[in-house]
Amino acid sequence: MRFQSRYLLTAAALIAACLLLAACGEEEEEAGAPAAATFSGPLQPGGGVSGRITLTLSVTRDEIVEVVIRGDLDNVTCPWGSVTATRSIRTHYVAIPIVEAAFTLDGQNLRLSGVFDSPTSASGTISEDIGSMGSPCYYEPVTWTATAQ
Repeated sequence: MRFQSRYLLTAAALIAACLLLAACGEEEEEAGAPAAATFSGPLQPGGGVSGRITLTLSVTRDEIVEVVIRGDLDNVTCPWGSVTATRSIRTHYVAIPIVEAAFTLDGQNLRLSGVFDSPTSASGTISEDIGSMGSPCYYEPVTWTATAQ
């Protein structure tokens, strides 16, 4: 009986060690790690800007490679006058790193910042240079939310 108990205890210890190693080897997905290659959602209307934002991520999902704004500019004030555009599509090809589920860019005629709140949602602010002929004009930052597509 003693011999049998010893083997049962050894077997139980081995099983527990294997389960512990398996649990330690599993990687948990980060709370905000993007789960899709495309996120899209509304711009919160304000300052004469309305529409939708679409973010396209790289294959490895560690950077944003394209930002598309579809929507309207309604009497947005610039130093040289006002801008009105309906049903416009503005595409920005970028390389914005995603670090710890967050991203930011201030350049390339675009000011964009945000965070992946969960694997399927993101939110942030955006402002674009809508100026012309070398006269920059950024509209006031607009908040946005987007979900995985």
